[in-house]
Formats: sequence, structure tokens, C-alpha cells
Amino acid sequence: MAVRITFRRYWMTNQVGRPRKKITPEQVKIELTVNKLSIAEIAVKYDVSRDTVERRIKQANSPSKSKKSLVGKVAAGLKQILNPKAEKAARQDSMYARAILSERTRKADWSITKEQCIEDLRKVQEDHIDSFISRNFYRVHGKYSDSTWSQHFGTFHQFKRSASLELSRSQHHLEKKTARHAHLDVYRKFFTEEVAPWIGKYEVKHDNGRIKTVLVGSDFHDVEVDPFVLSVFIDTAKRVQPDIIVFNGDTYDEYEFSRFDQDPRQVNIKARYDFVRDNIFKPLRKVCPNAQMDFIIGNHEQRILKLLADRSPAMKVLVDLMGITFSQLLGLDEFQINLVSKSDFAAYNSKEMHEEVKRNYKKYFDTFICHHFGDEDYAMSSIGGHTHKPKLVTKVNEVMGPIWSMTTGSLCKIDAEYVAGKAMYQNSFALIHVDTWNRQAAPEHIMFTSNMAVVGGKYYFRPDEASELLEAA
Repeated sequence: MAVRITFRRYWMTNQVGRPRKKITPEQVKIELTVNKLSIAEIAVKYDVSRDTVERRIKQANSPSKSKKSLVGKVAAGLKQILNPKAEKAARQDSMYARAILSERTRKADWSITKEQCIEDLRKVQEDHIDSFISRNFYRVHGKYSDSTWSQHFGTFHQFKRSASLELSRSQHHLEKKTARHAHLDVYRKFFTEEVAPWIGKYEVKHDNGRIKTVLVGSDFHDVEVDPFVLSVFIDTAKRVQPDIIVFNGDTYDEYEFSRFDQDPRQVNIKARYDFVRDNIFKPLRKVCPNAQMDFIIGNHEQRILKLLADRSPAMKVLVDLMGITFSQLLGLDEFQINLVSKSDFAAYNSKEMHEEVKRNYKKYFDTFICHHFGDEDYAMSSIGGHTHKPKLVTKVNEVMGPIWSMTTGSLCKIDAEYVAGKAMYQNSFALIHVDTWNRQAAPEHIMFTSNMAVVGGKYYFRPDEASELLEAA
């Protein structure tokens, strides 16, 4: 019969290595202090490795840890002997542990009625009048298991609703709607008191001349405006002397309040408003003192006005603490600017806001319409912005005859931080020449290349870096 020999037995029998021998810290201590042996001599004497001897020396030099561990084990053992339920009770201290254990000990009782469950839940609430009754709380203090009450109510929320301890779905929905409309009343009041008085306040009564000119620009985006494009726009206004200048939405940017990420340390709201007043409105009013100036509310301005109505912290500093009124903030009175806004400020979400901003349009000389969002079918010629992508579509209308739909580019820099696909964007603005007798409008779209533009035969060139450096020197 074959003999089965394990590797362990073979190893010990054939002296492949030596079996591990024991040596205690006390033995090592005696050999070092009494017999004056070295670590190597101790290892040879006890037939162990030097590492083993060194470990025993460390253990001998730290008796407190061993003693503490021993004392702890003894105390834990005595505690279990004297009170075997103590440890089990300690584990049940938390509400969650108690709830789980209580659920395990109770079985579903299918004979319990809905009324009995409700009565028990109300009793738990009455007994703990200052406590919030959660599912785990009821598991500990209630009479019935989850399976018992869930057969009638499904969820614990519905259980509480049925016991009149929580609002019903319809009551909760009604409260939410009431709160929503109470919040929207703030916007309606702001529109009535702050915005409405400036709509059409500075309308100019035009003479009976046949040709009228309207200068239209959109998407200035305050401090993000392109200085070269702005200079061409202002010089064009000076040369042409248009009857009306239209800021066709998004004159302000307010990047800080958009969905795009912004470093809060770079936020300087007041500087943006000061920039628009000092560098856009003021120069234009200076070169065109008699022109009507219309400010169409775009999606960016709609956002600003809601923040003003809410008195958000940043706006509160400007409006309340600094004593700056809404009209002063935008420079409406100072530069005699009309607001164009037909939207309902009570729009609740971004989708509703977008739809409401579409209503911010104005008809000029009963011939064409200015609005911020492009490509809307108004059954007459129209000009929009918003997309930063110049576009012209021609149509024919039974009543108006040949009409067009134009989208101008932006006046802001096309490499703004938040712009994606910026190679598709382009700077442009437009001059609209209106024949008031025939109700026809001829658009003149001023497009910008990377370094030049042409307006009425005059060439404008963007200063290159070399010339700027020479001028600075």
C-alpha cells in the first residue's frame, strides 16, 4: 500500500529546512541582560532567525500594549459573562438597527384592516407628538410590520396621507401652484412699476419724408464687444444719421448669471453697466442727438430683469445699497432710450422664458419688424440676431410683395470664452432703408471679415498689432 507523505512531513524528515521554534520575549530579555548574549548568539542557541529575536526584543520593550490588550480582552470577557445581553443591546442602539430587528420579529398579518393600520399610526403620532414619524420610527414604535400595512397603502408616504398625517397629493400640488404664483407676482409687480413706464417713453414723431433709415445691431454683450466693430457701428451712425437706432437684444451679457461656469472672483456687475452707458449709449447719443433709440429685451436682458426683481444679492448691492434705480442702471432716462418688451416676466422656467422673449418685437413704419430671435414668420420683412450667424432669406408675400428675413451677426468678439464652434460666427450689423410710401424695405448688410468692413463705399481696417505697438510707443 502506498504511503501518502505530505510536504510538511517530507520537509521535516529530510531536513530541507528547520521547523519554526518558539522563543518568548521574556527568554530574549533574560539572555540579553543576565547571560549577556548577542542577538546572533541567541539565534544560534534557540535555532531561530535574527529577525525573530529582534521582534521579540521589540515586544519585550513594549509591555504596555500587550498589557492593555490583555486588560481589554479580560474586561470584554467579564462583561459577556456577567451580562451576555449587553453587547447585543449595544448593537440595537441605533433606530435603523432596532427597526430592522423589529421587522424580523413580526410577521405579516393579512387579517389586519386598513382602519386598524391607520388607527395604530395615529396612536404612535399622539404618543410621540414632537417626533417626525418615519418608516423606521414606526417599525420600532408601531404594532404592524411593513408587509401588513403595505398591502393596503403601498408606500409609507401614502400610509401617512391616509392617516391625515401628511398632505395629500392634490393638496401638495395646490400648495406648490399657490407658491409659484405668489412668487410670480413679484415679477409682475416689477414689470408694472419698473419696466412698463419706459416702454415707448421716448418715441420720436417722424416727419413725412419718404425714405427712413434704421440702424440695427445686436449681441453687443457689454464688455465683450469687439472694439473695432463697435467703432465702425458708431462711425456709421455718425455718417448716416439714422432716424432710429435699434439695439436688437443682448446688449448686455451677464455671463456671471448664465449656465456657463464663471470664476466668482472675476464678477464685476457694475463695470458691465458702466461700460455700456459710457462706451455704447453715450457715444451714439452724442453723434445722433435726434435719433430715436430702441432697446429690445433679449434673453440676456430678460435674465437680468428677473434677477433685479428677485433682488438677488449681487443686484441688491447695486439697486438697494448703492441707491441706483433700474432706469439709472441701464441709462434709459439719461440717454432717452425706449424699452421694447411685451413678454410676461412671470415666465416660470427657461422654456417659458424663451417663448416669452419671442414676443419682444417692434414693427417699424408698418414695413418690417425687429426682434431678437431670428427666422420668425411675421408675414413681412424682419431682422433678428441671437445666433451670431449672419443669414438672409428672401420670400414673396401676396400683400407685401418681395420680403426678406435677415439675421445679423454679433458685435461682440467671436472668440468669447463660452462660444463653441466660434469659426461659424461672424460680426455684422445692418442698415434698413425704408420706402414709407410703398411699404418696402431694402436691407444693407454690413459684413466684417477678420480685418475689414465696407459701409457705403468707405473702407474700415482693423488696426494690426504692429501699428498699435507703434502708437503706444
